[in-house]
Amino acid sequence: MENFNQERMEQYKSLEQNIMQTVYEWQVKIGYAKESMNVYFMKDSLCYYCGEIEKDELREWLSGFKEFVKERLGEIKVSGDGKRFCIGVPESGTAYIKEHMEGNTFLSALVEAIKRPDCTMEDIKQIFASLSKDFVCEKIEGGEFDYVLYYNDPLLDPFRYCFTVHSHGIYYHRFTSYDYNSVI
Repeated sequence: MENFNQERMEQYKSLEQNIMQTVYEWQVKIGYAKESMNVYFMKDSLCYYCGEIEKDELREWLSGFKEFVKERLGEIKVSGDGKRFCIGVPESGTAYIKEHMEGNTFLSALVEAIKRPDCTMEDIKQIFASLSKDFVCEKIEGGEFDYVLYYNDPLLDPFRYCFTVHSHGIYYHRFTSYDYNSVI
């Protein structure tokens, strides 16, 4: 593996964790199958991970990322049109993710609760509290979502969970803090 400086390694680790957490969320929701999966990023979301680099450096940065994750996620494929990028995780990578993320009981409990038509926001808050009582629950006024919940310590879970409460149940979307601040 190439020798990456500390800053670059932290950037790569952060993107790798995002990809792993996203694929694992899908595995929890729809079940695991031995197959490849694609994760898509808009350019600005991807640049959130790589920091301040010139446009022509992004391909080089992604080439280094492919090398960085190769031992764990396999030969990932990167494609894109300059605005949107696809990171393809091969079967070996999705199997690695399942094996190494399977202990994430928080996400499993959240997805199982959401499946129940009688799920309430109190149920959701209890699931958050089971990981740590140090979380934020904010009511959102006048938007697509009714609530946002997240942990004060992003090492516990770095995402912002946005919930909408309907008469048919609750659904959620998960955002990085960068994407949340860009969208909401």
